[in-house]
Amino acid sequence: MAGKGRTGTIVCCYLLFSGKFKKAQDAFDYYSSKRFSKGEGVTQPSQRRYVFYFEKLLHEKIYFPLVRTITAISINKIPKIKNDGFLKPFFEIYLDNGSTVNNNII
Repeated sequence: MAGKGRTGTIVCCYLLFSGKFKKAQDAFDYYSSKRFSKGEGVTQPSQRRYVFYFEKLLHEKIYFPLVRTITAISINKIPKIKNDGFLKPFFEIYLDNGSTVNNNII
């Protein structure tokens, strides 16, 4: 489609990354005005959503890959046994800043 979608997604992300714009919508508007005489440049919802995700990533200063290393595992209590006879362990993840993440996903 003449460089609208995938190319536009990368260009808009670069405009955010370079600091030319702070908001994804401003990057979309600029790209559309420079590349096309009428209509929008990036129209696919998934591509637009990606640029908004990238904006959020830059503003929150989240950089990936986020790698965590397990340095110790300790068992402090006996896991609960559910009614079906299976164990349901509970665990907490202690982060470097002193906060904890509780997980009940197992």
